[in-house]
Amino acid sequence: MQYGLRLRIYIFFIIHFLIFFLSVSLQAQDTPPIIPKGWEILFDKTDSISEILSSSEGWKNLQLNKPIKLPYHRTREFQYFWLKSHFVLTGDPEAYSGIMMNGIFMSDETYINGRFIGALTEEEVSNFDAPRQYVIPPSFLKSGLNLIFIRIGVYGEWDAAFSGDVRIVNPKDMKQFGTVNTILFETLPFAIFILIAAICFSLIVKFLFNRTEYEHLLLSFRLILVMICYATLFSPLKLFNIPEVIGIWEALLCLYFLCLIYYYQTLFHLYFNFINFLLIPAYIGTSLLLLFGRDILLNFQGDRILLGIQLIPAYFCFAYIHVKAYKYKRENYKFILSLSDITLNTLNIFTIFIFIVFDTAVFDPSLVVILVTILLSIIFCLYYIKREKIMLNRLTELTAVLKRIEEKKKQINISETVEEKLQQIIRYLKNNYTSIIYREELAKAAGVNPNYFSTLFNAHTGMKLGDYVNDLRILEAKKQLEITEKSIIDIAFSVGFESLPTFNRVFKRTTGISPRDFRKKPNN
Repeated sequence: MQYGLRLRIYIFFIIHFLIFFLSVSLQAQDTPPIIPKGWEILFDKTDSISEILSSSEGWKNLQLNKPIKLPYHRTREFQYFWLKSHFVLTGDPEAYSGIMMNGIFMSDETYINGRFIGALTEEEVSNFDAPRQYVIPPSFLKSGLNLIFIRIGVYGEWDAAFSGDVRIVNPKDMKQFGTVNTILFETLPFAIFILIAAICFSLIVKFLFNRTEYEHLLLSFRLILVMICYATLFSPLKLFNIPEVIGIWEALLCLYFLCLIYYYQTLFHLYFNFINFLLIPAYIGTSLLLLFGRDILLNFQGDRILLGIQLIPAYFCFAYIHVKAYKYKRENYKFILSLSDITLNTLNIFTIFIFIVFDTAVFDPSLVVILVTILLSIIFCLYYIKREKIMLNRLTELTAVLKRIEEKKKQINISETVEEKLQQIIRYLKNNYTSIIYREELAKAAGVNPNYFSTLFNAHTGMKLGDYVNDLRILEAKKQLEITEKSIIDIAFSVGFESLPTFNRVFKRTTGISPRDFRKKPNN
């Protein structure tokens, strides 16, 4: 089932990549698009196109792809300015039917030759600079010089940027542009949303059936936060406006920090109660303040400073947890995976942090969220698929071992008398495993020859005699390592081993770590 899900995901991305490639490669060549040149900017808050047409002063040349510093007083509301450009139409005006725009920041009103074409209002904006397109009525364009005006609205806390990617296109290009936008800004986000929801649901179900896997639950919380972020950006219902989106993003960022801190503690089984006691109320309180009280208690710089402060304790905790994990040599694959996870999250958080704190719209947070979410979803999906595969293989191997033991018991007819003698021998071993054990003496006590005794013992316990005795010795050695300060060599001799190298080798084979590392574990 897991591999079927992966296959469907790969097929989905391949199909949409092909659709995107074909839509770009099949662009019409008979009527090339017209690109306006020479953009100018005017800082004027008026919403009257007639006043702008009659005004010839105040216009300045605009440098594309550069942050636009608004000269207005910063408040939590939309601030407006005007852009204008021109293009010369030498062909048939009827051959062009629409205008396509990329890199328009937040809201816009678009005019051609002083006539209204289309708009994206403050209430309709949810994605910051999603591409947009408007149909141009046939009579609006004319042969020769045409003027284009765009009134752009930017939420007052931020600056803007404009790429100048505006094109006057034919109907075929309009249709292809719409198809590409539908794929990138509707179909693809919806598919990723469904993928994250499916992974989240499966993790919650796993936790409900196995209450010890708390990292499943914490990972599902992380994915739920990402899903909420998707809902604020790409919901076709336009559930939130730009101020609400900003508040939700900032609150989610604090909760995401908190979830990461506790996730890594759970992943490595390293819990720091004092740190948690301080950070949990601090992060939850900060997120509530950013979500509900930012307009009352914070100015437009205060929430940014408060958000930036959250980075300091979060990354201190990340470093502290991983230093401890490296010191105690926890599972290497978890260590590598968590460092990769932190790197991806850092890139994501750093980009959004620059976007929000340093007043620049050059970075596109929606694109960052898409890419990082895809990477994180695939990484964790593959990780848990691999982990479940390993657990399934172990379960299969254990089932096979138990089956072989049962088959051996059926093949070997152990009488009640021999069964009782074997039980007595096991009790003897539990009381005398620190002494030298001779198979011949045990076989004599059971009334069988030594070779047949080994077969009976293996069939009865599922283990070889030597492995059984060594397990008893290692169990006692672990207890002494935990509760005493005796040297390792003294412990080795006290539990029945004749040399320290043999003890070290058997201990590591049984527990996976050396006696010295076992003693250094924090719970010891």
